[in-house]
Amino acid sequence: MVTAVIYLDTSNPEAFGDVLGTTGHLFENVEGFHGFDLLRGIETTDRFLLLAKWDSVGDHQAWQQAHVDEFLGILNPYLSSPPDIKHFE
Repeated sequence: MVTAVIYLDTSNPEAFGDVLGTTGHLFENVEGFHGFDLLRGIETTDRFLLLAKWDSVGDHQAWQQAHVDEFLGILNPYLSSPPDIKHFE
């Protein structure tokens, strides 16, 4: 199992969590996807960590190729910089 750790700096943190919730359809029945957790910074309340569980980096990359433009199209108005993505085992 691989965890994609995605650092998200937001311009509107109050609305960001709600908007992220509208992207659930992009993850339905996706091969290798096991869910995600969203954590909000305590000292920096405009920073979030999205921890997405995947079977492999390849599964995550396949999802990105198919859905990242729509995903970021929904989130970009609420981001202050591009997401930073790293994978961990």
